[in-house]
Formats: sequence, structure tokens, C-alpha cells
Amino acid sequence: MSTMLSPQNLLPAIGEGANPLDLGGTTGRMGIHANSATKQFVYGQRLIKPDGRLFKYCLATTGGVDGYHACKSLADDVIGEVLTVAAAIGDTSFEITETGFTKNQLQGAYVFIYDASGGGQFRYVTGNEASGTATTVCYVSEPFDQTIAGTEYCEMFENPYSLCTKTATGKAACIAVPACTAASGYNFWGQTWGPCVVSPGETIVPSGDIRQLVFGSNNAVFMEAHGTDYQHAGFVMNYNSDNGPLIMLQISI
Repeated sequence: MSTMLSPQNLLPAIGEGANPLDLGGTTGRMGIHANSATKQFVYGQRLIKPDGRLFKYCLATTGGVDGYHACKSLADDVIGEVLTVAAAIGDTSFEITETGFTKNQLQGAYVFIYDASGGGQFRYVTGNEASGTATTVCYVSEPFDQTIAGTEYCEMFENPYSLCTKTATGKAACIAVPACTAASGYNFWGQTWGPCVVSPGETIVPSGDIRQLVFGSNNAVFMEAHGTDYQHAGFVMNYNSDNGPLIMLQISI
């Protein structure tokens, strides 16, 4: 099998390093605070602001998303099959028997390949060729360190930033806090780390050292006592006020 990466392969982190770059964004001077119908980056692409805030490029799906309310990901596993085409150690591509995919439709997905002996390989999917009549060639971010003999099982999970909505049920994970409102089919930047204001679902008043926040109903933030098993959102940054609140968002980096 070919070891050549897809032309659209690894995700460079925008602004990553000692001197962060403030990327202009998607639409004129509005930068990250404007949505766009035109896809310009891989979903999940990171943008780091000079003050340390981190954003990821996302796509809104059914229901759209609201600015400064968390959005949820509807991403799920899309493929579960036994691989029938072998691949060698060092290869950066593999084939699945699922078809019907357009070029790079699977970009940003994650794949786990394992066998009955317990061996496993977890990789980021950098892209795919358009499906042929029987198979689809996919590319991964790092070479395989184990042989794929043609009997291993493959599970592939959709790009979590390619299916974002405000209307998902509680079982969906909060994936980002949009920097603007976006209708279904529009691209936007969603904040995942750093100082942020998120719509509160209750009066947020820290008590002593109790400052932890969780995501609750309506994609809002609540004090941790609202539900200790709820998804962690971050912590309150401002000292002693129920205004805002200003929080240290802690979804992903």
C-alpha cells in the first residue's frame, strides 16, 4: 500500500509556539466572530489567541448554534468492520470496504484498529480518497507500527467538530463555546480553553473555595453542586460576583 499522505494531511496549529499568531478569521474584520458558508479549514483546526484563548474550527448542523452557549457534538462511530486489505509496518494508509465517501469526507476522524490478540493502533485520519467501487483508501497521521494482516477489526469515529448543534440531548458532549451564532451548514470558531463568558443557567456565586462549574440544561453553566457527575466546564475566575461570570473554560486544548 502507498505510504503517501493525502494532500490535505496534518493539522498545523495556528499560532502555536512562543509567539502566538492572531489569525484574522473567516469574514473580513469580524474574524472569529463571524460565521461563513465556505469551509476554509479542517474541522478541529486550532487557533490560539495572543492572550492564550484557544478556538477550534467547527461546522454547525441541524438546529445551529448560539454564541456564548456551549454547543454539543453529534459525532458517532461511522464504521465498524473487519479490514480485508493488508498493510505493512510503516504504511500511512489503509483500505476499508465501506464506500460512498467523497474525497476527504472522513478527514479529522479517529480510527482504532485492533486484533483478537489485544494489539491496537489508534490514529488520526488525515483524509481519504473518493470511494472506489469496492473500497475507500484512508490516510493516517502516523505510520502503522504493527502489520495489518487483513483480519483486524476497525472502528472509525467521526470528526467531533463537524457536527455541532445547540439542540442535542443530554447524552451528547459539550464540544465548544461558539464565538458567534451560526445556522446549520455554516462554519464557525468555537472556544475550548481560556477566559470566557458562557451563559449561566443559575446565579453563579462562588462559596469559599468552591468554584467548579459544569455544563447543564440549555448548554449553560452551573455550579458543580447542580450535578457532580455532569461534564466539567471550568471554574469561576472573578472574585466574588454573580455577574458574568468570567470563567476559565476547560474543554480541550
